[in-house]
Amino acid sequence: MIILVVAACKTQNTSTVNNESKLPETNSCLPLQLADKAYGEIASDPFQLEQLTIDKTCLRAIVSYGGGCRTVRWEAYFNQLVRHSFPPQIDLKLVLHNGDPCRAIVTDTVMVNLDELEAMARSGGVVIGLSGHKTTVLYALPLN
Repeated sequence: MIILVVAACKTQNTSTVNNESKLPETNSCLPLQLADKAYGEIASDPFQLEQLTIDKTCLRAIVSYGGGCRTVRWEAYFNQLVRHSFPPQIDLKLVLHNGDPCRAIVTDTVMVNLDELEAMARSGGVVIGLSGHKTTVLYALPLN
């Protein structure tokens, strides 16, 4: 007698998925937290920055990362270091917490509240970049 057992692995979807992050309901933008340590000491799962723009008083980051099966969590940090130029330049740290084993490429929009930077934005603007990424954007508001 011969017994034949067949097993198969489930294949993972590798298509693009649109995923809207869970953001606080009081404001559609993540709060900007003050970093109490160097950006290199703040762990993040990898993601690709696709686009960086300003949307009213929020930074809009279009990002992509591997996942698709679980909800992820985002955090945003500012270490208060300003490169003095005109306009001044800063880097923010966007942090992805992604315990998702799936391999779909997820495209997501992450919004970060920029209220902490209003004074700089109203006095000529500030160039904002994300730590580890080359793209920057100017955040400027009308003078008071």
